[in-house]
Amino acid sequence: MLRWLRVIRQLDMLEKYKPVRNRKNPIHHSEMVKAAKWTWQVIGGDVAQSVTGNSESSVKRSAVLDSVGDFFGEGSPNRKELRAEWWKLTPKQRTDILNEAFPPGRLYNPARSKYKARSLYEGFHGTPSKGLRSVTYENPKGPLIKIGRLASIEYNPEQPSKHTGTRFVHESGDTGNKVLRSNLILATDRTGKNFYLIKDKKSKHPYFSERGIIG
Repeated sequence: MLRWLRVIRQLDMLEKYKPVRNRKNPIHHSEMVKAAKWTWQVIGGDVAQSVTGNSESSVKRSAVLDSVGDFFGEGSPNRKELRAEWWKLTPKQRTDILNEAFPPGRLYNPARSKYKARSLYEGFHGTPSKGLRSVTYENPKGPLIKIGRLASIEYNPEQPSKHTGTRFVHESGDTGNKVLRSNLILATDRTGKNFYLIKDKKSKHPYFSERGIIG
């Protein structure tokens, strides 16, 4: 009887921890690695604050692995699904994913805390965001080509913002109290396919707040 129970338990463990990619709706290994990196971007600032007392300090890899493992999928629109798949993996599978996402031999800088980002978003839009998503951008290679000094910006907030349907027109340099000289330069890279806004001089202006763009 004990022997049969042991076999049943072993089969149950195999079923519980079978690889994610063999499931009916698989979340592949590469997606789990991306989710691990994204989790660190979301929680990094808070982890650094609790470990070092400074939300911008570098954190030892061991602290990164522990925190990402505990809060895997945090900030993702698919958080529940990711966490469910995460805890169905074997400890070795989870370790392999973390090792690939965070190679040994380095310190890790935290990303901005999700709570600060959430507060900034909700302060302007007046409603919670739908969640986070990854984006792709290219760092400039070689010199940038100056197009001109930015004169104004027009933007249309989208759902779920309470400002959906409203067009904002911001005159570059306008602080609300006075209009400064625009501090933004519009530039492109040598391919002419990517565009960049660069502060011309070191200044707190422009910045973004619950009022929108200031300066």
